[in-house]
Amino acid sequence: MVRILIFCIRIGLNSMSIDGAIILWKKREDMIGESGKLIHIENSSINTNFGRGEDEYCLERWKAVTVLRGSLADVYALAWSPTGQFLISGSVDNTAKIWDISSSRCIAIINEHRHYVQGVAWDPCGEYLVTQSSDRSVKFHTFTYKPSVGKFLTKCISSHGRLSSIKPNEVEEDPSKPALAYNHLYQSETLASFFRRPDITPDGALIITPAGICKEGEAGEATYAVHIYPRNMVLSPPLLRLNGFPKPPIAIRCSPIIYELKADCESVLNLNYYCVFAVATQDSVFVFNTQHSAPIAFVSNLHNASLTDVSWSCDGCTLLASSADGFASIFKFSPGELGVPVSKPVLIKSIQPVVNLESEPLPVDSEPIDLVSPTVLTPRSKVSVLDMMRNASSPVPNPALSSQGPLQAPLEEILQTDPPVPPQNPSAISAPKKRRIAPTFVSHLS
Repeated sequence: MVRILIFCIRIGLNSMSIDGAIILWKKREDMIGESGKLIHIENSSINTNFGRGEDEYCLERWKAVTVLRGSLADVYALAWSPTGQFLISGSVDNTAKIWDISSSRCIAIINEHRHYVQGVAWDPCGEYLVTQSSDRSVKFHTFTYKPSVGKFLTKCISSHGRLSSIKPNEVEEDPSKPALAYNHLYQSETLASFFRRPDITPDGALIITPAGICKEGEAGEATYAVHIYPRNMVLSPPLLRLNGFPKPPIAIRCSPIIYELKADCESVLNLNYYCVFAVATQDSVFVFNTQHSAPIAFVSNLHNASLTDVSWSCDGCTLLASSADGFASIFKFSPGELGVPVSKPVLIKSIQPVVNLESEPLPVDSEPIDLVSPTVLTPRSKVSVLDMMRNASSPVPNPALSSQGPLQAPLEEILQTDPPVPPQNPSAISAPKKRRIAPTFVSHLS
């Protein structure tokens, strides 16, 4: 079964995971024409741009270059290095492996997780590796490559899985020994998905991780969230948070294009540009940018099974979402619809702190800041993402789904709130029924 497919722009290679093997593919120079003849690209006038022009229909031809085999465990995550020299993979043997493409061998193994590694990301600046596992943790690693001896050394510098807080009632009883309460940041292994795909913005400023949960207090209801780590704060818990998703986010994909700030509103981050990223839940796709606090577009209920991944085209105008039902959806943005690309390259190394904090620095175990506006994504508000998804089938004005910026029309005109539920007669409410459990014989103990 093919579980993941990614493309390396720099060297023109595709990497595909089939069970425990990683196959590298390269595009051939000849194509198959409509008549079945082989056509060489250099000697043909056929338009080779996919989906463009009215020339003769032709198919691309790819050939397998090499196969990377390190174990028999299924591979669930892949990510290329910025130079295309290395590849990182995450598998169900609780490890992440680093592969050298030139020698086709595994040169390093990361054994920091206690459960399946379901997501990996490679820093575009070439400083960090990010791994996310179903053990409810995200880990940041630094690495050093010594080509003279062929060694690739990694070191885990931070691990994030839960936040601690002091129980107020315990402090009142015994202030000298306050008890700690722990809130997990991410979903457990019971999450109904094989994938937790983090990603890093193309400028390297933000590390965005899926499968998050948000719970305020011991009695608070947990909601689905996305946690964001600024680059200069990877040693601290997540500083930003997108919460209120109707279902667990499973994949983050950032557009490779960096855009100029829009003059119509103030940026929520301390950056002189903005990036666009997509958040895929089990049944929906949300599109955000780092200037606005609300999603700029969303779509849902397109497939009969859970979504598995999303990916952007090289020009940032096409977004593709894959599903476990065997189909894929393609979303097309007009040129300039998402913004105007920056004219000068962004100096990644000179990035300043991305959040404007007027107060003192946050303590180590402080709660993340809600990046989104309370009227859109916070589930405690009148209108949330859950409300948006419930009413997705109702007519929605076009300005609300415009990708030029956040939701433009008033929320009261765009969304219909749920009608109030009439109170039920207590006598009409039946007692909960008993559940019958049928045990299944497995084997004898002896």
